[in-house]
Amino acid sequence: RCIVLTVIHPARVDPDTWRDTSAHLEELGLLPGEVIQKIGSAGPAGPIILRCMGSKVAISREVARSIVVRPTTKC
Repeated sequence: RCIVLTVIHPARVDPDTWRDTSAHLEELGLLPGEVIQKIGSAGPAGPIILRCMGSKVAISREVARSIVVRPTTKC
């Protein structure tokens, strides 16, 4: 199942920390409007594994909670 990515700035995150996090997401190719697919996770407390732009990337669960997605048929 594929989803379209929207990244939000969580209210509880310091703006400077969020700038670093959003820059890191951009480096991984996790950009707003990008189609991504959740592949799995590395255990119950481990990172979330995604496919984005043909590559697999892993992000922490904390960062994943700042990402809003919606279903899409583009896959």
